[in-house]
Amino acid sequence: MPTFVVQLPNLVQLGPVVDVMIVPGRAAAEAMQRSGEMLPKPVQVVALIDTGATGTVLQTGVAASLNLKPVGRVQITTASSAGLECPEFSVQLLFPAARVAVEVAAIEAPMQGQPVQMLIGRDVLAGAVLVYNGVASHYSLSF
Repeated sequence: MPTFVVQLPNLVQLGPVVDVMIVPGRAAAEAMQRSGEMLPKPVQVVALIDTGATGTVLQTGVAASLNLKPVGRVQITTASSAGLECPEFSVQLLFPAARVAVEVAAIEAPMQGQPVQMLIGRDVLAGAVLVYNGVASHYSLSF
């Protein structure tokens, strides 16, 4: 089971953050290739592992940087709003530290004022083991 451990100077203040590369999902990449489009370079983002998020959320603009087309629209509820309609995109999340790729339908939503560009939600965590060790100021994620 691929695992990575991240030691942070202050896990409580920073939260469980990780660098993630984002690429088009398999179906989106195949559609791009069929239409003669060049596949975009992976986009690196700082992501927060968020057990409070049902699904994975991309900061507005990330999908455009990958030239992605929405595969649908979903309504979400956040701590500050309800019924917010957001586009959904097929992406793969590449975790270089664990050499793992996870296919996911991610929504794109405004995340103003956040120090991260993505939230990794319970959709990804459903296939993983997260150990948050506040005492030692580190966490591990296994797939």
